[in-house]
Amino acid sequence: MLGQLLHSAARVQAQQAAAAGLRSKMAISLRSFSTHREVQSCLGQTSRHGLVFHRRSIAGKSAWRRTNLRPAFMLVRAVSNPATWLDRTDQDELHKNRRNAMLYELEQQQRSAAEKVVPWFLKNMPEAYFERVPVELQKVHLRAIAGNTQVCNGGVIPRLTVTDDNSITVLLPEKRKSDDSLETLLTNFNRSRSHIVQRVLQSVQLFTSEDESLHMNIFTFEPEAGSSAQRQKPIFEEAQMLFDRVKGTETPLVELKMDAANSKHGTVFIAAPNVIKTLALMRATRYLSMHGCTMKSAEVVSIIDESNSLGTDNVPAEVCLMKLEMDFTFNDSDQYDKKPLPGVEQMCNELQHGLKWLNERDFELSSKYRQISLTQAEVINALASLQHTRLGLHDPYSFTATNISLMIERQQLLPHVIAIADLFLERFNPESPMETAKFQEKLEALTLAIGRTVNDETELSLLSGMLDAVKATRRTNLYLPNRYALALRLDPEHLGHGTVGADMPYGSFFVYGRRFQAFHVRFRDIARGGLRVVAPRTKDQHAAESTRTYNEAYSLAYAQQLKNKDIPEGGAKAAVLLEPDDSDNYIPTLFGQSFMIRKVVRAFTESILDLTSGDARVVDLLGKDELIYLGPDENIVPQDIDWIINRAVQRNYVMPQALMSSKPKNGINHKQFGVTSEGVAVNLEVALKQTGKHPSQTDKAFTVKLTGGTDGDVAGNMLRLLNEQYGDDVKVVGLADGTASLEDSDGLDMQELMRMVSASLPLSAFTTSRLGPNGFLALSNTLEGSQLRDTMHNRVAADAFVPAGGRPGTVNIRNYKDYLSGPNGTPSSSLIVEGANLFITPEARQALFEEADVVIVKDSSANKCGVITSSYEILASMLVSPEEFLEIKSDLVPDVLAQLKRLARVEAEMLFRELKSDPNTSLPKQSERVSMAINRVHDAITANLQKTISVKDGSVDWSQVVASIGERKDVKLTLGEVLELVAKEHVPKALLNKVGTETLRQRVPWPYLQNLIACNLATKLVYSEGLEFAEKLPQDDSRIATTAYRYVAQSQMLEKLVDAVSQSGLPMSDDIIHIIKNSGAAMLSRP
Repeated sequence: MLGQLLHSAARVQAQQAAAAGLRSKMAISLRSFSTHREVQSCLGQTSRHGLVFHRRSIAGKSAWRRTNLRPAFMLVRAVSNPATWLDRTDQDELHKNRRNAMLYELEQQQRSAAEKVVPWFLKNMPEAYFERVPVELQKVHLRAIAGNTQVCNGGVIPRLTVTDDNSITVLLPEKRKSDDSLETLLTNFNRSRSHIVQRVLQSVQLFTSEDESLHMNIFTFEPEAGSSAQRQKPIFEEAQMLFDRVKGTETPLVELKMDAANSKHGTVFIAAPNVIKTLALMRATRYLSMHGCTMKSAEVVSIIDESNSLGTDNVPAEVCLMKLEMDFTFNDSDQYDKKPLPGVEQMCNELQHGLKWLNERDFELSSKYRQISLTQAEVINALASLQHTRLGLHDPYSFTATNISLMIERQQLLPHVIAIADLFLERFNPESPMETAKFQEKLEALTLAIGRTVNDETELSLLSGMLDAVKATRRTNLYLPNRYALALRLDPEHLGHGTVGADMPYGSFFVYGRRFQAFHVRFRDIARGGLRVVAPRTKDQHAAESTRTYNEAYSLAYAQQLKNKDIPEGGAKAAVLLEPDDSDNYIPTLFGQSFMIRKVVRAFTESILDLTSGDARVVDLLGKDELIYLGPDENIVPQDIDWIINRAVQRNYVMPQALMSSKPKNGINHKQFGVTSEGVAVNLEVALKQTGKHPSQTDKAFTVKLTGGTDGDVAGNMLRLLNEQYGDDVKVVGLADGTASLEDSDGLDMQELMRMVSASLPLSAFTTSRLGPNGFLALSNTLEGSQLRDTMHNRVAADAFVPAGGRPGTVNIRNYKDYLSGPNGTPSSSLIVEGANLFITPEARQALFEEADVVIVKDSSANKCGVITSSYEILASMLVSPEEFLEIKSDLVPDVLAQLKRLARVEAEMLFRELKSDPNTSLPKQSERVSMAINRVHDAITANLQKTISVKDGSVDWSQVVASIGERKDVKLTLGEVLELVAKEHVPKALLNKVGTETLRQRVPWPYLQNLIACNLATKLVYSEGLEFAEKLPQDDSRIATTAYRYVAQSQMLEKLVDAVSQSGLPMSDDIIHIIKNSGAAMLSRP
């Protein structure tokens, strides 16, 4: 009997041991024993097989009796392989018993746990959970909870992470750790390399059980490509309504609905277009937790927005929709470090702006100091960032961004920093703008306070600069509710001039936004220049660029001012510096830098529109309207151009079609028509002839090298034009772009290059089998390849070098000698035609001329045709509708190209005439003289028109006399007659034929027409008569203007005289005509 019981007990013990997962323990199956002595005998036998009984199982006969045979559950530790004492049949039986026992035990445990968990789950999980979470996922959650033994031992739910095909669920206990916050979970997801996390987050749902013992965070991701899973539809009833209110826009919407039955409970509704959902949700939770709010539940989904132009094939535009249920109470244990809960309206406004457009450092500063609001933090960091650029250019070590951040947070400085921000806020508050006297009083008091308490010169310079920025601000969009960034219209004196040029700009804008800062600089009221985005890949590169952003904008605007001599607009440039961030790596194939570039372009443009659209909520200390004209530059794509124009229309901007040039459809696209390259090609042709290198003079092909790729605007079109104009008479011996260096001393295969140009492929796509025996392709993704790319322009010998791409200052005073790589320090190319702006610094140009006689056709002369085209396009947008433009486009483009070639040739030939007459002055210096002479006459005429022409209610009296002509000065020249002459010279024929001069008077604003008249008269006078005549004109604006009026009129008279002489048959008529053309107009027009 005892043996049977022991045998049975041992079998049960084996099952329990297996069920408990004790792999290193075994149960022994005993034979039938009839006595206690037999048991002991068996134990002795088993010990000889290397088995030892658990000591607590064998406690003698008395213990045996006390436990009522329970010691039969005897566990032994296996010291040797069971195969040494069990035969094969017994082993199979043992494994079978173990498996069955484990299954049985698990079933029993799960059944027991389920009996406890399921009723609790059904009772405590909110109804919304069962409505919105798929049943299959509910089962997954139940199994995860029930399968944990802690639930059965007291109901404590541990931290669990459950993953299925498209979702991750994080189950959190009642007492959560700080690293279990939603923001932390999202941050960890973004850093994860998990396969599922690499997909786009589709939705987030937060649920809390009624007894608050379980917090469930469900993160659902987009299905994999080819998956049968469907994109999740909106899951809360307000979602579609929120979407309809923001679709097609970039402006988030935030609303708070308080619970009528509980004044401390409410729901925050958020609709945010074109955001990365994880980042947007992190920001929302951070802001609310900063103010002591506790999130009870959250639902986050998105709807594709087909009406938003930010979408692409890879990344559809979408609206992120959130419903956050909150308790607006403080936790007593940490109330002291929470910020006061703002009013409903302020909270919605701050979160609406901060969710998408606020800089990360603004959040950090505000969350760190209880007394600093988000708006104050934004102002502080904006003013500090401005000083980083202003002071860091000259002292980059003291005024690094890091040092400035540390300074403004020093205990001694922080109160002053906050006071400066408050002064800014008070001065521009539209509800009660600070009067000038009051502002001056507070400014002086704050200046004295800073002087008394701050002794360090670096700190004093920073605070003084921030105060001066407040004083220099003429307008700001700070109080506009839907702004994308913080914009300041500054007195130009605050930032001053850059390293290229010393003239003071007409006006400057500074824009500070999420992950970017930007400057717009212009040299005339009516000015035009490109918008570029500089996008460094690393933080080190960004740190180097951040102190140069204003200087780059200034220098390029100054160069543009010299270049724009042929058009009504002065020079301008906008430079936007994008800050790299880890978030660029979140699903990089979909988002990354390109996604952020599109957003910062919109933020910058919107900010400029804020300050130029006449919004009554903008306190105006400038006192006059301003119009800004932009053009495309680095990293600007057609998608950006379309959005800018459409947004200008929506904002009721004056002449919105004129805001941006190079429009893809109703514009003249620079790359498509190669307009910039047309001018570069003409300058190269003239330069080759003037230096004796043109193939018509040498009867052999000339060699040329270029920076810029076959997919670039200027470089690609230059290659096309070289092939069209010269054929076999040109050899391209070197090319370099961002991807590769391509070289062949015998000339690269032009057919292959044309294939790449047509397909807009970079140099790395060159078919290496088309290389000659002396050719090679070096990819820049290796150290050696990048070095070859970066030095190609110095190493490769060629008759001419055309920089048609590359960063400003590539050749500078520190490295220009590397260009003198030929025998005995001769230049690798003795002729340079600058297709790219500022590729060579002014100091390096002069050094190359003085030391090596390098002839350089400066950028402001060589590549001016792009901006001229933009000006023609903008003039057309003022005169005709987009539909009318398309009707005449086929005739207009050839007219424009012909005009470009004419203007390029007349200046190029004049420059080489000046060089011939003064060989000791470099061509770049001659080019600057030409630009300054034209601009001087232009400004004099504009000033004279503003002074003498009366304008009443916006109407101009075109019959007003501007000059008297003739020997007795009895011929009166009217303003209308001047415009007629100018229109024939300046306005493309197809456009003028379409609208006529009368439409020109009616539709184009008078300030623009003033500059149109001035630029045409100035260029005609200087190009025709030369620098000596122009530079000897009197300093008086009125006399310069009178001379210009007479000159254009006399030119018309002389043309008639030339026609008469040519038809007269007089002897030596050609000589008479030559004399008339070369001196007649200048002589007759002298005052």
